[in-house]
Amino acid sequence: MELGPEDPRPFSELSATLGRKRIPWRSAMILESGGGAAFALKEVGAGFLAMLPGNEDIRRSFAALRTMREKKNHNSVRLRMTTATWAPIGEDAKLRRQASALSQAIEGWGNCKTTRVSGDPLEAAMGSVPTLSLGSTANPSLAPLGEAFTMMPWVRSASPWQRGSILFRRPDGSIWSFDPTGGGLREAIVDIIVAPPGGGKTVMSNTINLGLVLSSAALSGNGAKLPFIGKVDIGPGGQGFVSLLQAALGQERAHEAAYLKMQKTQGYEVNVFDLQLGLEYPLPLERVFLENFISLLATPLGKPPFEGMDHLVQDVIDEAYRLCTEFREVNPNSTDPELSLWLMLPSSIIT
Repeated sequence: MELGPEDPRPFSELSATLGRKRIPWRSAMILESGGGAAFALKEVGAGFLAMLPGNEDIRRSFAALRTMREKKNHNSVRLRMTTATWAPIGEDAKLRRQASALSQAIEGWGNCKTTRVSGDPLEAAMGSVPTLSLGSTANPSLAPLGEAFTMMPWVRSASPWQRGSILFRRPDGSIWSFDPTGGGLREAIVDIIVAPPGGGKTVMSNTINLGLVLSSAALSGNGAKLPFIGKVDIGPGGQGFVSLLQAALGQERAHEAAYLKMQKTQGYEVNVFDLQLGLEYPLPLERVFLENFISLLATPLGKPPFEGMDHLVQDVIDEAYRLCTEFREVNPNSTDPELSLWLMLPSSIIT
């Protein structure tokens, strides 16, 4: 780094940018005391040559540092940063591309300036390894101690779980474990996946479901058992996941995973008036759905709904459920005696 950033940014932003580029790299920073004394002569020279445009910027920078030291008690330090990348022997073109990408990433990190002039190549290579050498061929910059600490690699995002059945990658390329069961750290598990079309929402949901199958949720006193998973999707997004489970379970247990594609044929009917177990009337949200559903059927295509139809639909729904609950003895559910008898026969007699 030839010149420090105008807007110091956290080190995690630089590592995330380089992680997306997928290039090997390493970096080392050195902070040294005595920054003000080391740059005192340069400050005097910048004051004498303030009439030149470049020196005027340097003079204003020294004035800003002096103001921070006097009013905010911010000390200045010498900051040096060396970054390196590498490539296999003989692949010079690849090395140049990686060096160019590395330089662009650093210059975009708060508007820094970089240079490839390293001086002694061996000392520059050793200086890019953290804690290996205190020497560095990088140009020292004068920086406030607080802003220099901001640029240090102090922290990075970490997973709250020590282990998990799913392994993701952070933007910097490192491993990030994820436990879909919550691992006792989440009382309610609600995962919301938001992405544009083609952004990988189905792949992410299938990955989480597969991680749930491979997690501790599948373990029981009688051995491994598939957890109950139901997925409703537009399109065949879950077919591959079910096929994978069926292949892993084998022929004897392949029936435990099933994929069903809804069709407009006999055998795929759904009774929208069906209720949850133990209920005699629909819940408020279910009732609103029924009202909207019947109103849609009663509205002519391309025309507004009939006046007062919403009130009529509400009365019809109330009367339908009332006839099936309060007057059940008068209007019992019709059954087929032969079919009921067939269902009660043991399987040995049926076969």
